[in-house]
Amino acid sequence: MNSDLPSLFLRTVAFIAVSALLVGCGNGSGQQGVAGTPQPTLTGVLVDSPVSGVTWKASGGSSGVTNSLGEFQYVQPEAGTYVETVTFSVGDIVLGTVPGIPFKGERLYVTAVELTGSIDPLDLAATNQLVFIQSIDSDSDPTNGITISEATQAAAIGQTLDFNSSDFATEVAEVVAAIAPGNAVVSDTAALDHFYTTYAALGGTDTFDWLFPGYPPVGEGEGVFQLVFADEFDTGNAPQSRGLEY
Repeated sequence: MNSDLPSLFLRTVAFIAVSALLVGCGNGSGQQGVAGTPQPTLTGVLVDSPVSGVTWKASGGSSGVTNSLGEFQYVQPEAGTYVETVTFSVGDIVLGTVPGIPFKGERLYVTAVELTGSIDPLDLAATNQLVFIQSIDSDSDPTNGITISEATQAAAIGQTLDFNSSDFATEVAEVVAAIAPGNAVVSDTAALDHFYTTYAALGGTDTFDWLFPGYPPVGEGEGVFQLVFADEFDTGNAPQSRGLEY
């Protein structure tokens, strides 16, 4: 009997075991052979101006507070399988929930329009939320950014606010007095005027998939179709384009 057979058998078993381990770990190209590879984390921005100090919580479990640039994190969508959602709040006042998918372009910008499910900023809920957020800014100057202080966050625990309420003016005044003492409630017009400056600075319809009614259009095409009417060719004058807002 060959005395080398046992050792040969052991070497063969060891080789098979190591080979199986390598196959399970990958093919050497950096690709994993196991499903469920974690998706990359992306950064979105909460804007009116950039809004800092707002609590965010992703459906995947991560959470935090928007930083000085209004930034928050979410997991990159995985095609056909999973889209993370992100909920924003001030204390117990829920601003809304959005999917972690850029509405237009490559970066996710979140505003009161998306948070309230509105069509544009002039929708009641969107305008009301703009009024609320600007009214609780720590220095009452949204032009230098909006900051929700820790004290305001703490005071808002136990508070609620309905952005669709028919008595919103009364309700928001009570809430602002309770969580940001000394701050005045901004008017609808002031809130919209300020928000429009942010909308325009970010490129308007180049960044957002909605228009800003009542304000100059901004963005590629500027939300206006230029039409030339055929009857103008018969007048002997050069035809003039006419803007038609959609």
